[in-house]
Amino acid sequence: MFKYISTLLLLVLVACQSSEPKTEMEATIHDYIKQQNLKNVQQTARGVYVAITEKKDGIKPELSSHLVVNYTGKLLDGTIFDSSFEPLEFYLGNALVGWQDGLQEFGQGDKGVLIIPPSLGFGDKQLENVPPNSVLVYEIELLDVGNH
Repeated sequence: MFKYISTLLLLVLVACQSSEPKTEMEATIHDYIKQQNLKNVQQTARGVYVAITEKKDGIKPELSSHLVVNYTGKLLDGTIFDSSFEPLEFYLGNALVGWQDGLQEFGQGDKGVLIIPPSLGFGDKQLENVPPNSVLVYEIELLDVGNH
């Protein structure tokens, strides 16, 4: 009986440790998620954090899909660096790697947030309003999915 309980306790401890942030960046992202009170945040296998805030159960995109979205891009401090003033149309396979990964978790009509680590965003590149190695936060509404 003791062996069973100790094995169970070990499994619980390992499971708890695996959900803890491993790097300072992950800790910063977890803090942001808590501060923004984001619920049901999932992390993709590549490392994009996805929070669907309004679910419509529409068709999910593939890399070959033509998408129409509204979005706002922010830094973790809330600074807006980009925004669609009208719906943006593009092929998912041509988008930022973090969008390719994260938007496949959305369905048509869904609204949500993508939190993209630098390695799946702009990396160490300096952009006009985005410092190198920035975590990117995108608020996205997936208006239309066309699979071709």
